[in-house]
Amino acid sequence: MSIPKSFIDQVLDQTDIVDVVGRRVQLNKKGSNYWGVCPFHDDHKPSMAVNQDKQFYYCFVCQASGNSINFLRDYENLDFTDAVETLASSLGLEIPYEKTEIQDENDYSILDEAVKVFEAKLKESKKAINYLKSRNISGITAKKFQLGFSDDSWDSLYSSFEKRFEQKVMASSGLFLEKNKKNYDRFRNRVIFPIRNIKGQNIAFGGRVIDPDDEPKYLNSPETKLFNKSNELYGLYEARKETKKNGFNNSRRGLYGCYCTS
Repeated sequence: MSIPKSFIDQVLDQTDIVDVVGRRVQLNKKGSNYWGVCPFHDDHKPSMAVNQDKQFYYCFVCQASGNSINFLRDYENLDFTDAVETLASSLGLEIPYEKTEIQDENDYSILDEAVKVFEAKLKESKKAINYLKSRNISGITAKKFQLGFSDDSWDSLYSSFEKRFEQKVMASSGLFLEKNKKNYDRFRNRVIFPIRNIKGQNIAFGGRVIDPDDEPKYLNSPETKLFNKSNELYGLYEARKETKKNGFNNSRRGLYGCYCTS
């Protein structure tokens, strides 16, 4: 089941972010903004601005930001659907859920296999390993987030997958591009960051160039049957897993990674 985008827009239109944040954080109006102590990092001074006109919050210290849905996700440790349901309930709105297409296991398995390929390529690439070291990313961190590397090749991944997966699965995976009736790898010569949903399933990838002259610097998978950029928060699955392992509730201390952007 999924929530129509039009309904999500309706919820945001009818929600006042000052009320949402103000129920959880003491706010004081100063100028065009409401100010409060940011709940996502240790602080005692008001560093978070909430703008009623723009329906947006921003912390000038830890850079936590977003709309009412984003705030609830971080503050209450909710996934996207739960946050929308919470806001809709406060407005007295019933969510018009839509039936979603049942996902073929192959839709996930091709991405799982790609993760393995990228991980193996990283172990073989001294250039990529040195790049990660230069960014202070340890081997432990790389393993935890299953970081990988994509060959500087036009179709090495496609060639290794075309006899293993159906064309419809290949086409819908977001891993490949088609041009002039030929198929190419979307990610080439990049450090790869698998993007997981809240259940820990691989649903997409982000790629970062290691050669400074290459463009674009960052590249994400396109939106697919499994991946909706606005619904996902990179690192949330790992953060929740770490929270459970350490045995404490981190909902007010900044459980967030990077929002998926293009």
